[in-house]
Amino acid sequence: MLTLTRLSDWDRRLARVVNQHRSTPGEWGVSDCLLTVMDAVVAVTGFDPAEDIRGGKYSTAAGATKILRRRGLADVEAALASLFPPISPLMAQRGDAGVVRRDGVLSCGFICDRGFAVKDERGLSFLPQTEIKSAFKVG
Repeated sequence: MLTLTRLSDWDRRLARVVNQHRSTPGEWGVSDCLLTVMDAVVAVTGFDPAEDIRGGKYSTAAGATKILRRRGLADVEAALASLFPPISPLMAQRGDAGVVRRDGVLSCGFICDRGFAVKDERGLSFLPQTEIKSAFKVG
């Protein structure tokens, strides 16, 4: 598990991530839900836990699953749990990460000033914090 601290300007940096991803369509290996959360983690802490999987190392859902399984992780929830300490979803604050179940599929996202941001095909969707299944403290 990582021990990270928040940068002094993390809130402004996180707002830039939201603006960048708001209308950028989701793309496996470029701006999917996990990499978008990792962009938020970089904004908040300056550290990129996904540095080794960026740059088009996968381009499909199956490719993403294969990378997770090679690391002994079943899904995005397990990936976040391997990096960050769990917290109650209702205690999550801006910059923290979490997981929701949408249409039977786990998706990860992060808390921002607009709610819980989750990447999809069109960009970011903003969900109420009460929909978060599990949450993790970032920094």
